[in-house]
Amino acid sequence: MPEFYLNYGPGIVVSSAIDRFVYVTLNEKFDGKVSVRYSMHENVEKVFQLQHSLIREMLLHYGITNGVEIVIVSDVPARGSGLGASSTMLVALCLALECRNGKISPRSAYSFPEKFKTELAENAAKIEIEICNSPIGKQDHYSAAFGGINRIRFEQDGHIEVTPFGGSYEFVKELENQSMLFYLDMEREYKDGHLISWILKDQLAELHEKRKTHEMQRDNATELWEHMTYEVMERFMDHVNENWRLKRTVHSKITNTAIDHCVQRAYSAGATAAKVCGAGGGGFIYLVVPVPMQDSVRAALSDLHELSFGFSPKGAEVIFSEGSGSLEAVH
Repeated sequence: MPEFYLNYGPGIVVSSAIDRFVYVTLNEKFDGKVSVRYSMHENVEKVFQLQHSLIREMLLHYGITNGVEIVIVSDVPARGSGLGASSTMLVALCLALECRNGKISPRSAYSFPEKFKTELAENAAKIEIEICNSPIGKQDHYSAAFGGINRIRFEQDGHIEVTPFGGSYEFVKELENQSMLFYLDMEREYKDGHLISWILKDQLAELHEKRKTHEMQRDNATELWEHMTYEVMERFMDHVNENWRLKRTVHSKITNTAIDHCVQRAYSAGATAAKVCGAGGGGFIYLVVPVPMQDSVRAALSDLHELSFGFSPKGAEVIFSEGSGSLEAVH
């Protein structure tokens, strides 16, 4: 949260991009109208008429008012997953628009300079946080733009430093093999449908009161990063568990009886670490599970949807380009 690191900095996040993507296809529309397809289909005369605030404001930011067609396809739920799907979508859309405007040639994500990746993350974060008033941080935008496993350090002066993990391939593979995600499709059960925003806005309002807890979360992330260099899975598990212990104390709705029961079932079946992703209140549960115990965990959580995944070294990239007419950006 910017309100934390700008006042009490630094802020520390350790995150990884995964190989589940948000695809953004951008095309010129011959009749001058605006068509946007996501979970809904909007077909309007002008961009300012779009209901999807993130897409609307990103297009207006780039000076586009009409004559565009956009299709969004996501491998994960766009809302309330805790995996940063909305932020990732904005980064991919930003990349497509930068290529459309000719600022950068469509190339592999590995070729994009760090400065350009930072610009993608900052542009997307500006739209989501400053213009659309989402009470979130910038970590998902940076993870989507850069890819890989990183420590993201947010300084009190606003500077953001991204440090890639330099450990061995064998440790990263071991970590990947022991990682599991299960989906708690819970937010829609709440009447207002805005539980995540409620949780985050309450955290901002209580930031000073809960400052010590947030500082302990930061310190835990710092220690996790340091101990990852030792490449000992047991230390990684300890920090994941500590993250969840601290996180659940920040807001009463981050967890509930149903979530706690799912986590306990996972532990009983062989999981060694667990936490809820994102703001909590639903979304995905992240588990660390030794490979021999994973079928037992699947059986114990058979009422939940598992998302198979791997870590992804790639950040946002253009996977298809046909002149200036059609672009597909992904992360």
